[in-house]
Amino acid sequence: MTGRFGAFFDSSLDRVSEAIVFAGFLMYYYNHQDLRNLLLAFIVCILSFMVSYTRARAEGLKIDCEVGILPRPGRVILLAVGFFAAQPTPFLGVVGFLSLITVLQRIYRVWDQARKK
Repeated sequence: MTGRFGAFFDSSLDRVSEAIVFAGFLMYYYNHQDLRNLLLAFIVCILSFMVSYTRARAEGLKIDCEVGILPRPGRVILLAVGFFAAQPTPFLGVVGFLSLITVLQRIYRVWDQARKK
């Protein structure tokens, strides 16, 4: 689909696909009674959604916010590499750390642009 609804629908499906990936992590760590990594997966899930939310909210305020070191494609690639390397947990940690940096970059961007207006 093209147009405004198509863009909205695509973004919505992106969130669903991300949620499914993180649900897999959560179920895996829960089934293995690995509380530390269960908590890690939960925090990274929140941070990943925050990366998308900060951009969407900024765009709603008419502020360009396509900044940050780890947008969605980067998160997908890192998690895929982790799975292919059979080492998803360290890559999950990297995604979490870089997502936190990205969220902070986007918050700063909106703060900076909002104070200039």
